Amino acid sequence: MKKKIIIIMLGALLCCGGVAQAMNNIDFYSDGVIQDGNNFYNVTLHSSAIVNMTGGIIESIIKTYDNSVINISGGILQHGEIDLYDSSILNLSGGTFEVDNWVTWIYPMDQSIVNVYGSGLTLSPFLSNNTIASGYWANGDDFRLAFGRTNFNSPQIILHEIPEPATISLLLIGIVGMRKLKHQKSYCSKQFI
Repeated sequence: MKKKIIIIMLGALLCCGGVAQAMNNIDFYSDGVIQDGNNFYNVTLHSSAIVNMTGGIIESIIKTYDNSVINISGGILQHGEIDLYDSSILNLSGGTFEVDNWVTWIYPMDQSIVNVYGSGLTLSPFLSNNTIASGYWANGDDFRLAFGRTNFNSPQIILHEIPEPATISLLLIGIVGMRKLKHQKSYCSKQFI
């Protein structure tokens, strides 16, 4: 009797584990968020869905269709790829795309666009008709992305150089200094009149 109960419990556990694995795929038809604690195998965006990924893990593939937009500022894409179709947009400003020396491949197809926001950004040819993008996210983490079937001067890959926080601080100090100098000159010229 004990043997039968253990076998039944083991079977139920295996069955539920299989269902949970199948539930790890998610389709977005409207706006959504992928955040810390989320773990998906495949993610697909449809229609005009806008999805913000700030954390979490995607273990395999992201696919975007139609006019959908995915904004990735955090999280991990393990051993995967991103396939962009139609007029979809991928905005990258953070996250981990290289796990165990496995680089994420991004395939912009049709009229899709990839915007990469960071500093020290470079594009270079890789093998035939592939491109490697590298640089630093705003938090200082370095990254490498591989673009498949995309020439390194493709208009589908747009790099947006974001100044480092120190550069922004220096610019602000300069602006404040210029305003003070202008104010002092204005004050001095009024005294002599």
